[in-house]
Amino acid sequence: MERKSGINNSQVLKTRSWIFEALIHLMDEKAFEKIKVSDISKKAGIARQTFYRNYRDKYDVIGQFLNDTFNMKFLTTEQSDIKNNVILTFHYKYLVKHHKNLKKILTTMNIDAVFAQKLKEWRIKIIECYKERLSPKEYQIWRYKVYYQISGCFQILNDWFINDRPIPVKDIMLILNSFAISNKVR
Repeated sequence: MERKSGINNSQVLKTRSWIFEALIHLMDEKAFEKIKVSDISKKAGIARQTFYRNYRDKYDVIGQFLNDTFNMKFLTTEQSDIKNNVILTFHYKYLVKHHKNLKKILTTMNIDAVFAQKLKEWRIKIIECYKERLSPKEYQIWRYKVYYQISGCFQILNDWFINDRPIPVKDIMLILNSFAISNKVR
């Protein structure tokens, strides 16, 4: 969903932050599926119209947070030292900064579809970056490698959060980055 710019960017960002924080606090009080937009608006101290100016619904709030978290702050593609090789790299600092909110979101039932949709968008975004540089056969192989790597890594992260982060964050990042698959691009 394309966000409207609103009054000015700093006010829009503040409002979205209030909305997200209100939703996160409400998730401590009741189940996600029982939270209403009116509850979020009241907790954030905003009008319902303001909520709808920024988001479609509560799932959109979660989707935007996941986008902000994983889109280019947590996962990046880099050209490697090896010619024509692209590496997907996971960065732990953003994960550490937002671990409480991520755990709450990833362990909440009924948001799996939101997370699955965002995962699909991220895979497509990464894959499309290289589409024009690959033959049809290379492109298909590239797609499968990216699907495998990203999907597997996010499943591991989800399990890691659900099980209360049983190993240190730096170790989980080493594990995820060790799964890097050679993705040759012309």
